[in-house]
Amino acid sequence: DPADWGSEYYQRIGVSFEVLNLTPYDNGYWLTSYGAGQSLYRVTPEDKVVPWVATSIAPDGQEGYTIKLDPRAKFHNGKPIDSRQVQTALERHIEAGSATVPSLKGARWEALDATTLKVSTATPDPWLPSFLAIAYMPLFDVDEVPPKERLTPDVLSGLAGKGYFSGPFRVTGLNPQQMTLEAVPDAWDGAPRLAGVDVLFIKDPQARLAVL
Repeated sequence: DPADWGSEYYQRIGVSFEVLNLTPYDNGYWLTSYGAGQSLYRVTPEDKVVPWVATSIAPDGQEGYTIKLDPRAKFHNGKPIDSRQVQTALERHIEAGSATVPSLKGARWEALDATTLKVSTATPDPWLPSFLAIAYMPLFDVDEVPPKERLTPDVLSGLAGKGYFSGPFRVTGLNPQQMTLEAVPDAWDGAPRLAGVDVLFIKDPQARLAVL
């Protein structure tokens, strides 16, 4: 029963795929799925699209949307998730091809204040809030993670420990065999009930069955 999980409890899971690096562009989906990253909106287990880092994404006529951010939201390194971070992170995701959101290509952005961002989409897009809930585009500290074309091997190797995500877990170890995540006790939207998660990369189905 999850209600009985204590702060010392670790979850161990085995998966058929390997997370090769910690970039939000290449592995944003998995890093968000495991609790490291967060998006503006999220999808609940009941398939409801609800606020997450954003408190609301409201239509602004036919011109686009006004995005209100939770003023409590912060990255693991303590920096606030403000309008500049959100705009730049989403623009870099689109440029890197992390997700296909045609209305955000060539969109116009305006930061009204630190927690209010207006986006005028290239074309009317009633589905934009749902697009902004997909885990392929987690928000990240753009001062710590450069654009994808500048992610050299040296830069990649130095990403660990920079605290550029905002979820309830942070990655503390990654190798070809497993990824280790530990709880963030002061996570801005609440600490998790688990102490951590070990994700074992077991490609062979027979080996996964044997572990189970």
